[in-house]
Amino acid sequence: MVTRVFVDLLHTAGLFQQVTAADDLQPSAWMLSGNVIRFDEVREARTRRAECGVRLELRRVRDEHVLWADVLTASVPLVSDAPAALAQAMSQAVQEIVGRLIGQLAAARLQP
Repeated sequence: MVTRVFVDLLHTAGLFQQVTAADDLQPSAWMLSGNVIRFDEVREARTRRAECGVRLELRRVRDEHVLWADVLTASVPLVSDAPAALAQAMSQAVQEIVGRLIGQLAAARLQP
């Protein structure tokens, strides 16, 4: 699910000519890889929140040089106690992370 959201939102941002998941990989100039390091519900006193963290790295394919790397996190409060509230908050957290990723990659002005 997280991979699909990353691919969809990165494609929509228009920063790259093509965005695909690694299993659909075709030759490209860069490869973004990452690991989900946090995907949790946090409960404290009277509050609940979804927390997501992703370690990301962008490499130039031809020489595997790391062009950019960071750990991006997001924390989103749950709006209710309903079972679907966690899924909604986690989805929003992933979208926030991808938004920050897009902003950082756009600011980096990467060259192939």
